[in-house]
Amino acid sequence: MSADASRRWRQSHPEAIREQKRLYYARHSERLSKLRAPGNLLRAHKLRHDTIIALGGVCIKCGFSDERALQIDHVNGGGNAERKVLVNRQAFYHKILDDSTGYQLLCANCNWIKRCENNEYRWKTTSTITED
Repeated sequence: MSADASRRWRQSHPEAIREQKRLYYARHSERLSKLRAPGNLLRAHKLRHDTIIALGGVCIKCGFSDERALQIDHVNGGGNAERKVLVNRQAFYHKILDDSTGYQLLCANCNWIKRCENNEYRWKTTSTITED
C-alpha cells in the first residue's frame, strides 16, 4: 500500500485506528507505563536543563532566560536532517553535551525570526506579511 493510500485509509477509518491503538496499549501497557514513570520524566527534564545550561542558559540574541521558551537551534540549519538520523530527543541532548559546536540557544521568538530571515521554514513563501 502506498503512503497516500495508507493515509487515505487512516483518514476514512478513525474507529479502526482507535481500536488498534487501544489493543496495542492493552498488550504493552506495562512497558508504556514505565516510559511515563515520574523518574523517567525527571531524568528527561534534567537532561534538557543540563543541555540548556551547557549552551549558556539564555537566548544569545535577546538574553531571555525562561527555560520553558528556550530552544536549541542549529547555527547553520540542518535540524531536519539531524532529526531523521538521531533516535530520540535524549540522543540529541547527549550529542550536544558531548560537543556543542554548531548549536546555539534562542528563545522561541528569536528562533522563528531567524527561521524566517534565513528561509529555514517548511512553508516557503515569496513575500512576508507586513503591517501597514
